[in-house]
Amino acid sequence: MKILLSKDKNYYKANLHCHTNCSDGFLTPEEIKKEYMDKGYSVVAFSDHEHLINHSDLTDDKFLALTASEIAIKQFKDKSTLKVLDMKVCHLNFISEKPDNVLNVCYNDVYDHFSKPEARKNIKHTGIYEREYSPKGINEIIKIASENGFLVQYNHPYWSLENYADYSEYNGLWSVEIYNNCCETNGENSYCVAVYDDMLRKGKKIFATMND
Repeated sequence: MKILLSKDKNYYKANLHCHTNCSDGFLTPEEIKKEYMDKGYSVVAFSDHEHLINHSDLTDDKFLALTASEIAIKQFKDKSTLKVLDMKVCHLNFISEKPDNVLNVCYNDVYDHFSKPEARKNIKHTGIYEREYSPKGINEIIKIASENGFLVQYNHPYWSLENYADYSEYNGLWSVEIYNNCCETNGENSYCVAVYDDMLRKGKKIFATMND
């Protein structure tokens, strides 16, 4: 018999998809830390849109701040998902294995709607990367991110309007987000357990996360 949660191990509550007021969130990183710690969390990935920010100054013996970023690969890169409601988009979280790794791989300023002008000037990247919305293009982005020290999480596939033909071809993912509370509060389909099941049936050995 396998024991998945052994009593002699330490377990920590973590949220791996979170936005601050550095992009489209409402709270500062410091306020985010307090809110989550008050609810028993020990780990938060600060994954603001298109911009890696090192918040390791918030890390202490009771809290771990992960450097992360959420990027989008849109079906039509020059259009907004808020206006073209039937457009597909793939959202990926890049979670850095090292807090000081703030190199934005596959960066494209067309997608950067949220960074403040002064912050945008300081974004470290390797040049403008043309993102291609296709399994081939997305797999290449996942590969590049992985090679540069990031764990790649596939975010809210139902919100993104992607289906089996899309996500079943994605390779190299570390995890898939099977629940997103923001989608839930917006009245959208927030549970993506079937997506995870599909991926496991395809032989993809990945983790599942539930995020706020």
